[in-house]
Amino acid sequence: MNGAKRALEQICKTIESYLELRSKKEMILIFILCFLLGFIGIFSLSFERTKQSLEAKNQKKLHLQKELLDLQESFNAPQDFEDTKSLQDSIHALEQKIAQQDKQKNLLQNQSSIYALTQIADSKNLQDFTLTQENQKILLSAKGKYADFFSFLESLEAQSYSEISSLSLYPNALKQHLEFYLEILLHKQNPLPNRN
Repeated sequence: MNGAKRALEQICKTIESYLELRSKKEMILIFILCFLLGFIGIFSLSFERTKQSLEAKNQKKLHLQKELLDLQESFNAPQDFEDTKSLQDSIHALEQKIAQQDKQKNLLQNQSSIYALTQIADSKNLQDFTLTQENQKILLSAKGKYADFFSFLESLEAQSYSEISSLSLYPNALKQHLEFYLEILLHKQNPLPNRN
């Protein structure tokens, strides 16, 4: 117990002596680096969960489609026609399950895209950020410094799941910032986004 306590005290003294040798600017940079590493860690964990959920939905959809094909093949084979009605009901139920799985998958993909756009906008210091979605189209507006806007735009262009379809810029020379409006089209299959 005393050995662990001494080791902890030694580590604390080493950290304190290291920090005493650093300027405020270096300490701020170290803090920012630690914050960014923590943020990236949390962000990657949330996307890993989303990816696993999407993969599970895809597996279930493939399984249901296989069952549907098996039922359709057995329906086409010579058989007793008394079971035709129950077989058609089973096929109809499976088709409904597949449609429901597709809806859930699309919902998860859209939520993942919106979450990624929000996280990118937050990391680029944009103000008055608003986002609305209509089917596969996202309408986005925000204000920010010129450099923040161009950094945000570069991050958006690096994403493989979206495409900018229109952009309107309104510079404000007095406040030295831009007010902008974007229309973004989402692709059908959303891979995990790249963070820049």
